[in-house]
This record gives sequence, C-alpha cells and structure tokens, in this order.
Amino acid sequence: CKGSRVFFRVVFFLFLFTQASMAENILLIGDSMAEAIAKPLEKLFSTTNNQYSYRFKRGTQVTYWLDNPKLAEKVQTTDPDYVVISLGTNDLVAKKSNETIIENLDKLMQFIQTYSSKKINFIVVATPMQLDNDLNIAMQEHYGENCFTSKNLNLETKADKIHPIYEADVAWAQQVYEYLLDLYPIYRDWE
Repeated sequence: CKGSRVFFRVVFFLFLFTQASMAENILLIGDSMAEAIAKPLEKLFSTTNNQYSYRFKRGTQVTYWLDNPKLAEKVQTTDPDYVVISLGTNDLVAKKSNETIIENLDKLMQFIQTYSSKKINFIVVATPMQLDNDLNIAMQEHYGENCFTSKNLNLETKADKIHPIYEADVAWAQQVYEYLLDLYPIYRDWE
C-alpha cells in the first residue's frame, strides 16, 4: 500500500511537470486589427495550459514597433515561443508599398528576436481589408505557411469598411487560433 502511494505521487509529479513543460507562451502584437482578435484569442487560449498575452496600439504602422522599449520589455517579461503579428493595415492607408511593409516586418522580427532567450516562431496575420493592394498575396509569398491570409474570409465590416464587426472579430480569431494549432504543435491540454 505504501509503495503504491509513492508510485502514485511520482506519476502525479511527472504529470504536473509534463503539463508545465508543454505549455507554450504566445504573444500577439499589432494595431487595431490585433485589438480586434486579442480578447477572443484570450478566451480561446484560456481553455489551454498556454500563456497568452497581447500588446496593441491603434493606428500604428510597423515602424512604430521598431526599437519600441515597451515591446522589448514585453518580450523580455513574457519570453514567447510564438509571436503573432497583425500589422500592415495602417501602412496601406499611408500608401506604403507591400515591399516596404514586408521589409519593416522583417526588421521588427529581428528586433523582437534580440530580446528573447529562445528562437521565436513568428506568424503574420495579414489584413482582412478587401482593398489591400495584394498585401495578403505578397505576405503569403514572403512568409509562406507562417502567414495567415485574412482577405478571403470576407469579414463583415463596420461603416469604415476596414474594421470587422465584433461577430466577425470572434470568427476571425477562431480561424487564426485553429491555424496556429494546425501549423505548430501548440499544446492543448484537453487532448
């Protein structure tokens, strides 16, 4: 009986250790499009053992995030395994070229990586804007499977014809979440 209690404790300890070591850390950053999916993603990730956090600022272009001390601090404190970037919409509105947007996103990824203790997996969530100057296509070509293209989701938008309505935000976040789980072995503790 005493031996079985010891065995049970060892198995239980190994189970807890495995649960903790399998958890992933996900950080979402971006503009108002990141804001749109941040809370719905938080709800989805709350059902897992993963750590999820976000940082967004409305109206920002990619260059706002370059050399940003608050972002550097967020990366250092969260030490993410995955960084999901939802930027580019405001760059399009400012008439930046797709090449410039992608070049700046590459610089942003390098900046973020310098503040991490481990290799980060980056995922870019392209804008759902219908008039996107083919940015979804350019991002898909450049980032391959690490790009979630949003344009073809045909999300219902607010009067501005740019930002999705709340119900569309939730549906969009669900699609992004499922894409992340399919793309990377992000731990789900319900399986």
